[in-house]
Amino acid sequence: MDVTAQSIEMAGGALISATSFGSGDAGNIDARATSNFELRDSGTGILSNAQGSGAGGDVALRTQGGRLRLEDGAAITAQTTRNARAGDISIATGSLELLGGSMIDNSTSAQGRLKGEGLTTGSAGSIEIVASESVRLASMSTQGDTSRVTSRSLAESSGAAGSIRITAPAVRVGDRASISATADGPGTGGEIQLDVMDLALSEEGRISTFAAVGAEGGSPGDGEARSIRIRSTGEVRLRDRSEIEASVGANRGGDVEISRPRSMVLEDESRILAQARADDGSGVGGRIEIRADAFFASPTSTVSADSSAGVNGEVILTSSIATIEEDLRPVEASLLDAGTLLRPPCEARAASAGGSLVVASKAPEPIDEERWLSSSLVIGERRESQESIAEVEGALRRMDDAGRALADGKLEKARRELDALSEELDDSDRVSTRLLVFANRARLDAEHGSWETAIRSTREARRLADALENDFVRWASRVHLAQTQILLASKASKRRVQLVEGAHRDLVDAVRIARVLGTAREYSASLGRLARRYEMEGHREHSLALVRDAIGAGEQFNTSAELHLWYAMEGRILWTQGRASAALNSYRRAVDAAARLRRAAFRDPRYESKVSHQALDELHLAYIDLLFQSADLGVDADAQSRLFAEVRRVAELSQAVALEDYFRDECVALLESRTRTLDELVSEYGRGSGSRLSDCSFEPRRAARRDVVRISKGYVYRGV
Repeated sequence: MDVTAQSIEMAGGALISATSFGSGDAGNIDARATSNFELRDSGTGILSNAQGSGAGGDVALRTQGGRLRLEDGAAITAQTTRNARAGDISIATGSLELLGGSMIDNSTSAQGRLKGEGLTTGSAGSIEIVASESVRLASMSTQGDTSRVTSRSLAESSGAAGSIRITAPAVRVGDRASISATADGPGTGGEIQLDVMDLALSEEGRISTFAAVGAEGGSPGDGEARSIRIRSTGEVRLRDRSEIEASVGANRGGDVEISRPRSMVLEDESRILAQARADDGSGVGGRIEIRADAFFASPTSTVSADSSAGVNGEVILTSSIATIEEDLRPVEASLLDAGTLLRPPCEARAASAGGSLVVASKAPEPIDEERWLSSSLVIGERRESQESIAEVEGALRRMDDAGRALADGKLEKARRELDALSEELDDSDRVSTRLLVFANRARLDAEHGSWETAIRSTREARRLADALENDFVRWASRVHLAQTQILLASKASKRRVQLVEGAHRDLVDAVRIARVLGTAREYSASLGRLARRYEMEGHREHSLALVRDAIGAGEQFNTSAELHLWYAMEGRILWTQGRASAALNSYRRAVDAAARLRRAAFRDPRYESKVSHQALDELHLAYIDLLFQSADLGVDADAQSRLFAEVRRVAELSQAVALEDYFRDECVALLESRTRTLDELVSEYGRGSGSRLSDCSFEPRRAARRDVVRISKGYVYRGV
């Protein structure tokens, strides 16, 4: 049966059917739509079923780049009920959606079997899905049926389940939806193969090949589970109790192979299993092999190839970035111990069966750690450049001027500075500086609402990043690209998912490169930014594990530029978990780390922007707010007094920072007014000594050199 149309829409129980009831084979169905193909409502479907002894027919559905959508219980099936094989199902489309309990089903059973007849022997057919854009399974029907792609041998059949192969850039399985190739009887489970860029399982989504129980009496089955092979070039993520499983009742568990994703993430009690569940010791666990650039698993997740009473299987993990939880450090006891702070409410009723009081409070807002992309890429490039200090610092000055203009809302001035720098670099081999220009142009275009231009600038920046050879500059470029995309994602809602996923990939790359560099500073910076990305997406448990590892690496330096930000992130997450004492301890560390960094800023101008009064004001206010909220949680008088003393300390520290910045700016203004006189002095000294004027400049904000001593943001001459 052939059906061809511009678009096909079926609803209200409509059917396309090629079913046989005798010894003949069921017919084939070939349906093509040049745009969209939609099936809607329970009872609506495309069926090729063999109800007699004949074989099932094949079902082939095609759309030319359009969408195939099944919803509200619609179905595509190819089934057999006796000893012949079911037909195959093949789908080629732009995007495939199965919603509201819809299904693609290829199964074998013994429907209509007479009492006393043995098991049928028919096997299920195969399912092949090719989508040029995405495959999505989600949402249950009102009756509680889940959406699913399944090849299944039912309990009354000894036949094998068929294979399932899906090829698509993105596959998403959620809301208890499933992709499965299972044998409920003594037959073997089928094989499942996914060739994807990104795979996401959420809300108990499931991929499984399973050999379960025998047909008669519910005894363990003799069949084997087959393999699940997932090839990915992007991210594989399981969350919310999702599963990938290749298990059996008896016999040997199947294989699970996940190869070469950039990152593999398990969180929220998710599991990867290849188990044998027979209690008589007859089962052997399967084999799980995961090869990923980065592998992260939360403490509540499971990877297991064990056997209930038999021989365990094996789990092989190959990753350049190991699971984070192995190296977690316990949080030190707080000076503000929760036991001394919190008094049980309604204490007079403690002995009676009374009600309860729940104290809720607002979590602090995250600090915006990157308002403008800094010039560290230029500094990194200078390490191997033969250009003069003046040339490199000219690029630094223009970049900083553009950043200040953007911060002040002077978008046109910022654009002029970037355009001028871009013209200077047209024939330059300074790849990283050009990369930084494109990254900041993307931010500027986003402020103007020019999303397509912003994304093109980001793509050009990535192209340049791929050409870099210096490991330090490659690391810095990935961090900058991730920051750019996160900034764009906050403004371009239509491209948010694409941009956030791109940022995640760049941050995972940055973590990997930092490991190669072997420096804890870069490793801390990369992990902290990756943790921030997870926090933004609401994955606080995993974010907490990452940020603690970032803190552990950052504490190896007395002056880590982001350590105070990572402590603050830890505090925010702990506060949302109801761990008030630990949260306050983290914020106290954040404030102290910022104070150390501020002292270091008098020697190193790179830290200036991170420890200004404006940058630290949010941190101080967030900590003070939590201290006040803690004081309201029914604490005793002594604990409340300690909390208020800490409030006073932080408030005084914040005021001191503001005053220091005010007087420093006054000093800068005074020095700037004397620049002409100082330049004349340097010029006179240069003629007498042969020194280059470019090596003895006094312009504020330039890097410190041998002839100048830094005073806050200004410089005074030391050579004469």
